[in-house]
Amino acid sequence: MTHLLENLQKQLEQRGLITVFSEADAATPFPKLSQAISLPDLNWDLKIELMMVADLALGQAEEQPDEANDLEFLQFFAPLPFTVAEVQAAEMARLVGLVNNFAPLMGFAYNESSGLVYFRHLMIVLDSQIDPETVEVSLDTIQYLIDTFGAALQDLASGARDLEKIVADDIKWK
Repeated sequence: MTHLLENLQKQLEQRGLITVFSEADAATPFPKLSQAISLPDLNWDLKIELMMVADLALGQAEEQPDEANDLEFLQFFAPLPFTVAEVQAAEMARLVGLVNNFAPLMGFAYNESSGLVYFRHLMIVLDSQIDPETVEVSLDTIQYLIDTFGAALQDLASGARDLEKIVADDIKWK
């Protein structure tokens, strides 16, 4: 899997995208690519991490076909720079659901136990081939979505605005 990420890094560099390759370590047991993104309107500097993921804990049930265990995915992961207070948990879960229904690429998530809000997207990798153009479009889309919905998510997490106000002000699907 390491060679896939190293090859992807070279292909992205040819497209003008700078990423940093990191070997597996104690904190992250997988090699990864990281792309730094800056969102000046939010005053955030984030990283989108790309990691190869196999099997997705599909389990080893007997009725599961063998080919299911050969699946590979490229995971895009971007933790947002805030946590959610327990009192806001139900509204955050609702807002994440609303945003994902509206967004062209679903991927916002909220982990109630840690209070972490993040964006996670999985791209199927066929025949150990990763299309750098698809990765570039995915990175651009993820950055756009975080830039578009990040302030609303942070406002709810901090208690600056409630869900009703955010939906009225920010979610324009009406």
